[in-house]
Amino acid sequence: MRTTAIAIVAALTPSVAGAASMIYEGFNYPTGVVPFGSMTGGNGWSGSFTGYFNNAGAGAPITAGSYVNPNSPPATGNALGINSSSFETHSLGRDFAQSLPTDRDVWMSMVFKVSDLASQGSFMLSPAGGGTAVGLEFYVAGFRLNNGSGTTMIQSWKGHQTQPNFYFLMRLGPSTGSERPLELWINPGPVMGTPDISTMSDTIIAEHLGMTFSAGVAVDEIRIDSNLANVYVPAPSAAALFLIPLVHRRRRTP
Repeated sequence: MRTTAIAIVAALTPSVAGAASMIYEGFNYPTGVVPFGSMTGGNGWSGSFTGYFNNAGAGAPITAGSYVNPNSPPATGNALGINSSSFETHSLGRDFAQSLPTDRDVWMSMVFKVSDLASQGSFMLSPAGGGTAVGLEFYVAGFRLNNGSGTTMIQSWKGHQTQPNFYFLMRLGPSTGSERPLELWINPGPVMGTPDISTMSDTIIAEHLGMTFSAGVAVDEIRIDSNLANVYVPAPSAAALFLIPLVHRRRRTP
């Protein structure tokens, strides 16, 4: 009986042990300014990070420690930190080893902190050679989704400068042709609930992640996967929580 109860609890309780995201970057690089050509870690990527716009020839500043969130998988490595005006508009990106699927859900999560009241930036998915991009943008006034068609769904939500860190969870739903659902959760808890922002985005061939930040932003734990369990750790199910006391009581029985 004890073995059966334990097996049921294990089956009903989410597990991330050994889980590997389809695409992952934990910024496990030495601290300091790291040349883009040396940023080849993580998994699911093609080549190294590259810089563009005014940051084409520079490297990326890596800060010690990881940013964590109780509902994201365990963190590794350090963090990408933009902490001074010398990196006031820092743009970098990296190609995926293969394009993201359009026939199923694609989940993307990251943890980041904003420490400057004027910080702004974006995390955008696009074709490798450029073109229409979709993703998340943030400003002092709040957060919004860019759906690729020149319009945005705006979430008027302030106060992000006072948060220890932010955990973003974004979903690209299966394509219905020229469009696919685009949804964003801001700091989802043990129970996801409904998204904070929802829209329909253009269906694009997503082969590249581009990031642009102003000063005062640190980013960590980028995960992209078709399996939600690899990017988000929900609460155990009610059935599992009910069975756990039974397991403990059974263990005390001679």
